[in-house]
Amino acid sequence: MYQPQDLQRIVEQRLEHTRAQRQRSRAEIGAGRPDLAEDDAGRRARFETHMSGAAPVDAEKVWAEADFVDAVFLTVGARAAGPVARLVTDAGRTPLGTGFLVTPRVLITNNHVLEDVAAAGDAWAQFNYELGEDAIPRTPDVYALRPDLFFHAVSWEGLDFTLVAVGDRLSGTGSLAAQGSCPLSDRPDKHAKGATVNIVQHPGGDFKKVVLRGNRIVARTDMVLHYEADTEGGSSGSPVFNDAWEVVALHHWGSPHLGTTGPDGTPLGTQVNEGVRISAIVEALRAALPTLPAAARPYLEEVLAAPPLPRPQPGTAGLPVLGTAERSAPTQRSAPAPATVEAHLSVPLEITVRLGTPGRVAVSPGGSTTLPAPAERVRIDRDYANRRGFDPAFLPGVTLSVADIVAPVREQVAPLRSGDSRGELKYQHFSIVMNAARRLAILTATNIDGSTYIPIDRGTGQPSADAEGDTWFEDTRIDPALTVTQPFYSANSRTFDRGHLTRRSDPTWGTPERAARANADTFHFTNCSPQHWLFNESVTYWQGVERHYLEFGATLDRSRLSVLQGPVFAPDDPVYTDTAGRELRVPLQFWKLVLRVQNGALQVTAFLVSQRDLLGLPRRPVSPGGDGAAPDVTTYLTTVLHLQDLTGLDFRALAAYDTAAPPTDAEGTPLRAITSWADVP
Repeated sequence: MYQPQDLQRIVEQRLEHTRAQRQRSRAEIGAGRPDLAEDDAGRRARFETHMSGAAPVDAEKVWAEADFVDAVFLTVGARAAGPVARLVTDAGRTPLGTGFLVTPRVLITNNHVLEDVAAAGDAWAQFNYELGEDAIPRTPDVYALRPDLFFHAVSWEGLDFTLVAVGDRLSGTGSLAAQGSCPLSDRPDKHAKGATVNIVQHPGGDFKKVVLRGNRIVARTDMVLHYEADTEGGSSGSPVFNDAWEVVALHHWGSPHLGTTGPDGTPLGTQVNEGVRISAIVEALRAALPTLPAAARPYLEEVLAAPPLPRPQPGTAGLPVLGTAERSAPTQRSAPAPATVEAHLSVPLEITVRLGTPGRVAVSPGGSTTLPAPAERVRIDRDYANRRGFDPAFLPGVTLSVADIVAPVREQVAPLRSGDSRGELKYQHFSIVMNAARRLAILTATNIDGSTYIPIDRGTGQPSADAEGDTWFEDTRIDPALTVTQPFYSANSRTFDRGHLTRRSDPTWGTPERAARANADTFHFTNCSPQHWLFNESVTYWQGVERHYLEFGATLDRSRLSVLQGPVFAPDDPVYTDTAGRELRVPLQFWKLVLRVQNGALQVTAFLVSQRDLLGLPRRPVSPGGDGAAPDVTTYLTTVLHLQDLTGLDFRALAAYDTAAPPTDAEGTPLRAITSWADVP
């Protein structure tokens, strides 16, 4: 099953293999000779001939810098963007990635996006999830996926693609035929090193975006292309087009936010992206066709028989404009001819034109599977009656009531749909109380039992080694209008990540079943707060304090902790808006109380951290130790009563057990910076 860190290793090995190619390509491009980046003279000649006849740009601009293109280029691009869909799960609440139609009834994406039949069966495809000409979101056409009709995949360890049938329309007014399709072709003249590419994507689950030209192919293997472009999480499964808007690659990996190194420790460029070559996918599909069940073959035969895009014919005037009305009519997609006169454009897309350099990476050969058995993954158990939440008597000799702690701010508590005004959302081994006005947690309260701790795979949601992956869910027990959900994170993806309050590893203890349930529970949006994208890379002590106490035996039996934490709600917190224009004041500070019993006595330590200094840093590649390295965010020791003053919560019962007595700063605030683990009492 998919392990993101394993894909990362595969990609790094391939990047190391193409290092010399990339260096040579960058040198030629930097010297103004992008055509010479292609060291295969035959391919270069074929590419130039093909693009001179097929691309809606002048022949002399095939290799030129992306300063000028004919207006028709955008019109053709708008057509090419029609088949691109946002893939979501959890009844549309959680974005997975991007996909696109390759025939009117078959969609392609990465295998690591839709790994198996179960994942595909839970997913929807949202077409036209984009802004209209008036900058107002269009109403998307939403379709179910039908892996029971057709599903064919090659593992993320190999070519990393999944083909799946598209089923009935669930909402909207359009048709699949009106969206058009992007046929797959293995013709050898579609790309060359040094040439520009264009990517249509849903980065971070956001509205459809287009990155145009100036994004150069810098390396090639038999299986993948390496190119330089702006992509983010959620772009996996996007089509990578040449300037004729032919698909040359399936985007599947991009550089992380922090730089990485190759196997020899040499820093890798942080802008390189990787896409799986369409020619390699077509070759694999031809080989697989005879092995498919009879019912599945017609779907794949259509994919392989899809006609190439018609070439624009010189001198043809009159270009249809792709607006809402045109897409409602079931017409076959074709590439319009370049106009010799002006073109009036209606392009409902956000377009990024980059005049610069590189992007991302792909996988290694693996076997294909048709209708594989479903693999396990993170799934929410919606039977919340089996959750007991935070145990107030978890620590020996201590009783800690969540209701008593939030009593001073009771009027701010978001009620549950059941009518329970106490507002305690009980999960596996932790509880959350929400602030109705701020739509974020007032606090989370978590029990941690290190003696029965079970590591949970983030990708699968099951007990195993650590891995990464993000799927977030709404809690049906509370009105979604009282929580901050995906539209906010989509609108602000260049600044904020979805940050856990209760860490996903903290409540994963007990039986394997309960540990898996606890892991999934931490991915509710109620447990999420906007955290700057560098926050987790910049707060060493904040993130590791729970494990520090458990692993270094600072408890009675080296096992049990209770942790209270949450944001500090301040009236001057900065305001950000979501995709619907709804405002949110984003907390700048976070607090934490760690409780444990040592030598028969309760001990409480208070922590405080701020993301204020990070907010001016938009998402960008950062190399460790380089000029753009992540700033060091200081975690402070403070007092229990200071946190009481900041939050308005009632911590009086804990103040007598406070382990910290930090000196007051110039403003009289009790704070002491943590500079090593030895500072943590």
